[in-house]
Amino acid sequence: MTRPNIILTGFMGTGKTTVGRILARRLGYRFVDTDELIEKRQGCDVARIFREHGEAAFRAMEAGIARELAGRHGLVIATGGGLLLDEHNAAVLGRSGRIFCLTARPEEILERVGRPDGEVRPLLAVDDPLTAIRSLLARREATYAAFEAIETTGRRPEAVAAELLAAMGTDQAGVILEDVALRDGLQIEARPFALAQKRRLFDLLRAAGLKRVQVGALVHPGRVPQMADTDELVRVLARVEGVDRSVLVLNARGLDRALGCGARRVEISASLSDDHSRRNAGRPADQALDEMMALIRRAREAGLGVRAGLQCVFGCLVEGPTATGRIMAAARRAAEAGAQELNLADTTGMADPVRVRRVVETLARDCPHPPLALHLHDTRGLGLANLFAGFEAGVRIFDTGVGGLGGCPFVAGAAGNIPTEDAVHLFEALGVFSGIDLAGLCRAVAFLEQTLERPLPGRMCRVRRALEKGGGPETTDCGER
Repeated sequence: MTRPNIILTGFMGTGKTTVGRILARRLGYRFVDTDELIEKRQGCDVARIFREHGEAAFRAMEAGIARELAGRHGLVIATGGGLLLDEHNAAVLGRSGRIFCLTARPEEILERVGRPDGEVRPLLAVDDPLTAIRSLLARREATYAAFEAIETTGRRPEAVAAELLAAMGTDQAGVILEDVALRDGLQIEARPFALAQKRRLFDLLRAAGLKRVQVGALVHPGRVPQMADTDELVRVLARVEGVDRSVLVLNARGLDRALGCGARRVEISASLSDDHSRRNAGRPADQALDEMMALIRRAREAGLGVRAGLQCVFGCLVEGPTATGRIMAAARRAAEAGAQELNLADTTGMADPVRVRRVVETLARDCPHPPLALHLHDTRGLGLANLFAGFEAGVRIFDTGVGGLGGCPFVAGAAGNIPTEDAVHLFEALGVFSGIDLAGLCRAVAFLEQTLERPLPGRMCRVRRALEKGGGPETTDCGER
């Protein structure tokens, strides 16, 4: 999934750099200040560049930076007010995302930067700079259609960032969480879930703000009985809008069923462990990988969205750690076959933060690949730590399961997925926007606990219930006074 850039332009003193850093942190984007980039490359500050080389040379440097950044995605770019006066640079950057012009009244600029009146740009030396900027943009509709003007006078940077987030909506989420409870969560449960109960869980996830949900697996019902009605669930949900729905496919028969029931997106998955592949898919890993590549090509030719899933990326209980070279080779093949996303699965729960970071960074450095996703289990209590390591390494798509439900039926001791509500809480604490409502997730957890007649391992809903009862944070009396 391509994440459009966010470009903040404005003259000195409008707060674009501070606002940009806040936005980047909340969205999980990378922050770039074009002036800082130019200064770093030239080895001197902007004022000296202007004095020694002139404004024309500086604008040429800006043009080079604009071309470079326009070819990348997931950036918050703070750039000088010269972008407003340079139609070419504005057009180049505007193709890569949305441009917001931050304005402030001259007296506030003077207060912020402490410069004499003569050094304030004439464009802003007016009573109402916001109107002046909008007038300029209106006169240049062809080039500046992407611009939106935001007033910053007298406002805290956090408030400006909040306005920008609201303007962008949840499509600019800093992370994407795909809830897999309907598939990975239920597949290990002995208690059957009726179609109506699955639909109810889906509706609760949708109401909580989930934009991606894996609704089931098209596998042999004798091996995973809970998935027997996945075809029908896909048909029932066919007219639902606003949620990207996927199904898991392991073989040609599964892909036939996906095409037959009207699925629009599939995850085609194979294991890197020979032992696990024989248990899970009934065939050796190399054969399963060969078949996976053929299925990816066939699914793409049929017009389906395809995510390639690699199981046991971080190790197998029988075979031990998975060789990095094997991971790289499978990733390259999946990309060449046409996969639009690559999901790295910690099927056995053997991952640790160091290995997660190492694998992700190695793939990013040495292997061309589509966007990465992580499917992590909490088997050894490292689920959230591994998720954070993946996030710091650059991953922005994660599989989670509401309540922490789930696990692989063919892996001894496999625990559930990272609870969606716990992941949302973590990202909220980091200031990263997910677009998902924690209270809504807790309603989904309550439904599952009532249906299963047992508490689920997720933490945040228990914390919220305790606080709602008025007990406050739990305390322990250790006898100290």
